[in-house]
Amino acid sequence: MAEISLPIRFADLLTLIDQLTPDQKAQVQARLAFPPSKPAPDDEYYALENVNHRLYERARRYWHEQGDPRADLTDVDLNDQFWFFDADGVPRLKSDPVDPTPPPGSGVALAESAGRLGYRSGKFDTAERSREILHTEFVDHLLRYERDDNDE
Repeated sequence: MAEISLPIRFADLLTLIDQLTPDQKAQVQARLAFPPSKPAPDDEYYALENVNHRLYERARRYWHEQGDPRADLTDVDLNDQFWFFDADGVPRLKSDPVDPTPPPGSGVALAESAGRLGYRSGKFDTAERSREILHTEFVDHLLRYERDDNDE
């Protein structure tokens, strides 16, 4: 579908919107609230909004099938309230009571198990050693740099 831009004054636009039926107003609001279905590839914001919109549609379909009134939530509502899909594919809101125990086989459970076993990746975490580095290695580096500078 090609998009057309027409010059129109804001006051004229408001007058036109006031003449719409409630269903037509909802369609206009939905179109203005959501990004185009195919965002520009370099526009990360619209790409994220498009992904969120698809997730919210999936959640609304689930709730509609279950006869849950949350199927009527708008994308704007879900931007504030949606949390995630659980392991069973059930959409969860931030307000839903959810068992905080990660399901078996999840990445969280795996990471917690590795931590309890003392597994380390073998990579150094510079943030953990920042003070030590500043007080030892960095001082040594500065002293070497100063010596090399004086030698020239």
